[in-house]
Amino acid sequence: MLIVARSELDHAKRKEMYHDLQMMIWEDGGYVLPLFFNHIDGGNKRVQGFVANPISPTSNFRAAEMVWFA
Repeated sequence: MLIVARSELDHAKRKEMYHDLQMMIWEDGGYVLPLFFNHIDGGNKRVQGFVANPISPTSNFRAAEMVWFA
């Protein structure tokens, strides 16, 4: 379908075909995000308020406002 859409000369028909293709991807497709988070959070018993977050480092980038030393 993509090859046919690429060769379509009628702009309106090509636009509709690309729309249909995008809807197919949206409704039936999936995606994989291959990545590795390159960070390590460390702590000490004096550090208070830290909440580990598996998606982002330093207490979800809020350490400056949420973490303190006891």
